[in-house]
Amino acid sequence: MARTQPLDGISSDLRVTADPTRPGLGRFAAVREQSLTSRLMTLQTMGLARPDGQHQWQVRRDLETALKAMKRAADNQKTLAAHGALLSDPRLQLSAPNWRDINSLEGSVLSHGEGGDGRRYLMLEGIDGRVYYLRYTPSWTRPAAAAISPRIRSW
Repeated sequence: MARTQPLDGISSDLRVTADPTRPGLGRFAAVREQSLTSRLMTLQTMGLARPDGQHQWQVRRDLETALKAMKRAADNQKTLAAHGALLSDPRLQLSAPNWRDINSLEGSVLSHGEGGDGRRYLMLEGIDGRVYYLRYTPSWTRPAAAAISPRIRSW
């Protein structure tokens, strides 16, 4: 069975261990571990987990919040499509990264908005083939592409 533990007192990530090849696992437990491994690999492609050794991943502690934000962003993509603001490719992957993991982003601003929780967000189609859902930070003074952040360049 997978084990989770905080990495340290400072980190906001959790370490998750999933090893379907671990000796002594029954058939059901091995299938469960394999399923968890597959889910962790999917979270890794979404930028919500990263490998941390053999059979270990670091998973964002705010995973549930990030997944909900991505769901809202997907709903927003549907709204964008309904109103004519189309993506260059509707199959683009959606990502909701942590700011600390971003050195820079470049792309086209798709929309600004306010979620059901009252928090403002920005959707950006990056030149790297992803759509980014980014929540505004207190340092952002207004929702304009030129004033987003020094780490984001829009075109």
